[in-house]
Amino acid sequence: MNNLRKMLEEKMESKVLDVCKDNPMMETSLAGIAVIDAINKVSDIYKKSLLEGIDQLSLNEDEVIGLIDEVKKTVYNNLIEH
Repeated sequence: MNNLRKMLEEKMESKVLDVCKDNPMMETSLAGIAVIDAINKVSDIYKKSLLEGIDQLSLNEDEVIGLIDEVKKTVYNNLIEH
């Protein structure tokens, strides 16, 4: 699961940055809000995708949701806290 988590962290963070790069709010004092919004949207997309393919994972629904929540926190910390 650590490999999956690391892969999700990298992919989600990259996707959040892609979403933010064209957002005009990024050049204002509201940039943090834009990043948080992007993190939420991207994590919802990944959660939905993983839940749809849950049969291919060795995880149950609660584990998938927990994993996405952990990755979401890591991405938040990487992009907002630092």
